[in-house]
Amino acid sequence: MGRPRTHSDEEILETARSCFLAQGPSVPISTIAAELGLSGPALLHRFGSKQQLLIAAMCPDPAQLPLQALRRGVSEEPIPIQMREVAREIATHLRRVMPRMAVLRAAGISPFDAWSHYEAPPPIIIHRALTDWVTAALQQGRLRPCEPVHVASAFMGGLQAQAILTIAGQAPASEEENERYINHLVQIHWEGLSPLSEST
Repeated sequence: MGRPRTHSDEEILETARSCFLAQGPSVPISTIAAELGLSGPALLHRFGSKQQLLIAAMCPDPAQLPLQALRRGVSEEPIPIQMREVAREIATHLRRVMPRMAVLRAAGISPFDAWSHYEAPPPIIIHRALTDWVTAALQQGRLRPCEPVHVASAFMGGLQAQAILTIAGQAPASEEENERYINHLVQIHWEGLSPLSEST
């Protein structure tokens, strides 16, 4: 029998992710292995190659995509409350994932190569789910006539822009400021989407 594993794959990925984010894709395998108390060859044996380890560490599990609020569908709560919940989930995901994508690009790895184990690229999966949610709200008469795919694009774009500015250090990164931004973003969209019969 082989020696039992002393670290779970997730523990290894968390450590590798921390090293890659802090030092970039050129961080030696030996550095990551030392953090775990493993040898470099033992670490590579678990993941095949440094590139495979990098991709596994930087790409979120498909089950971690920000889809919970969207897949619950449109509830009876006021639409702005639901929009804020959706926005928080997507914004948190973007702030977590975008620095990882930057590391992959610095390593010369295309996001599409990194996303090969997904049914579709994650931004497309999120956009489709958001489009479906807007469509359902529209069909319920909870929104004024609009193009759901365009609304989804604009909403995601606003969240992505804030995440980029935050990561680049050009916008405050506090939870309070993130919440203020989400509230303002939802207010702007709601003013354009709200039917006259429903208040904010």
